[in-house]
Formats: sequence, structure tokens, C-alpha cells
Amino acid sequence: MTLVRADVTRGDDIARAIGSAKYVVNLAHGGASGSREAIVAAMVGSAEDVAEACLAKGVKRLVHVSSIAALWLGDPTETITPATQPDPNGAERGDYAFAKAEAERRLLKLYREKACR
Repeated sequence: MTLVRADVTRGDDIARAIGSAKYVVNLAHGGASGSREAIVAAMVGSAEDVAEACLAKGVKRLVHVSSIAALWLGDPTETITPATQPDPNGAERGDYAFAKAEAERRLLKLYREKACR
């Protein structure tokens, strides 16, 4: 495994970081602060940009490292599994949790639409 330092808001950095890798782990979150809109744009936008670049470069698997803050935890009897969905009420939560949930929703949609053909 190679750790690459890059700015996920810059397409050329993303492409350089991915290089010819067949497997990518995205640990970045966009590094945003400020308004909700700015946080969402940075965190969601960077996740989408990395995923799109992976698709374009033929990466076999992208592992997006997120946060438990993205998940719906409304049922205390439910066990969290890989099938646990992003929080559908994220808009009612803090900016970080909302952005993490929205990034997961968009990446799952992108996966269904472009990677699962």
C-alpha cells in the first residue's frame, strides 16, 4: 500500500494519486469549514471526484472511508452492518454528519448507475 498526499479538490492531484492503481482507499474528506453549503460542497464533491476518477481509470475497487456519523442510528435494536443505510434525516443533523451521509448516498447512486453495469 502506498499513502499519497494530495488535494482532493484538485483533479490533477486526484489523477496523480490514483496513478495506475487497481485498488484505491479514499481517506480524504475535503477539509471544509464554514457554511453548510461549503462543507457539503467540499466533502461530497471530493468524494464524487475521487469516485469518478477511479471509474475513468478503471480502478477495480474503491474503498471510501466514511464515518459512523453518516448512518441512520434511529433504531436502538438494530445492528449496524454493511447494509445500514445513510441517515435519511441527515438534513436535521449537524453539517459534518449531513455531508457524510450525503456523500455516501451519492457514491452509492454513482456505483449503481455507472459501476454495476
